[in-house]
Amino acid sequence: MDKLSVSEDLLEAAQIVLAKCMGVSPGEKVLIVNDGWEPDIVKALTGAAGLLKHDSVVLQFSPRKNHGEEPPELAAEVMSLADVILMVTSKSLSHTRARKMAAQRGARAASMPMITREIFLRSIDLDYGVLAEETKLVAHVLTEARELKITTPSGTNLQMNVEKRKGHLDVGTILARGSSGNLPGGEAYIAPIEEETQGILVFEQSLAGWGRLDSPIEICVNGGRVTSIKGGREAQWLKETLAESGPGGEIVAELGIGTNPRAVLSGNILEDEKVKGTVHAALGSNFSFGGRNEASLHIDGMLLKPTLLADGREIIVDGVLVIQDGWVNAI
Repeated sequence: MDKLSVSEDLLEAAQIVLAKCMGVSPGEKVLIVNDGWEPDIVKALTGAAGLLKHDSVVLQFSPRKNHGEEPPELAAEVMSLADVILMVTSKSLSHTRARKMAAQRGARAASMPMITREIFLRSIDLDYGVLAEETKLVAHVLTEARELKITTPSGTNLQMNVEKRKGHLDVGTILARGSSGNLPGGEAYIAPIEEETQGILVFEQSLAGWGRLDSPIEICVNGGRVTSIKGGREAQWLKETLAESGPGGEIVAELGIGTNPRAVLSGNILEDEKVKGTVHAALGSNFSFGGRNEASLHIDGMLLKPTLLADGREIIVDGVLVIQDGWVNAI
């Protein structure tokens, strides 16, 4: 790979990914998984691997239809042979059996669905130590909580039972054997008890699989399942997608809190859900992070200016991350 074919800023960010985010060691097998999305980022990663004296292989296949849909069987087999997997794709492979199987065999995987050049340059280079400490505090709160209540000015009023479920964190450093996460990183998240989420969920700003939302989507949830969806053409797309996905797509699967100070609201869910003080929720699969629901998709949507209570105590107020006395010090 001729490093001159890639801009220096992309090469520098790609070297941060390999060295700091993934901690690639000499002799490790680096696999870059791609479905045609952002070829310049793929070139930057292969170029950076060459500069750092790492061998890399690019595995390319046709785009999947939905986030969370399995890659081709042969691709899954190749993924299981890698030490480090960098997934630059238009549809997320995070919540797939293929990614989980590779992790069980020890691979470290970074998922970058829908990443753009701008997001790659803006949200990758940051102080990962500070990000990890702040995100650990939020994940601890989620783990200790029994009930979460989320409201937003646009009409979200949702209650979740998360008792005995573990809060997870995605901090952009994927160093442990079998670990995985997003790049850019910066969120704490949890899988609620599948049958017990109740209320109204309103997605704004962006929706995985669709992109930027022109109008809100109002979702009624009863017994953990979507019972109605209202809104414009985005809502119609979501209805059709859930109807086509098969069993489990209608389950409320996740509640996440953004913690990345470099991320901005861009209309791209990969970055939007990492913005510090935002909340996102997801429908579909959650078996890969402590839930019981396995589905053919995982669709994240944004909640703006949220207020989030954990067992009645404030975690976020109007989009500002604050943790009251009795949990941990304010962030």
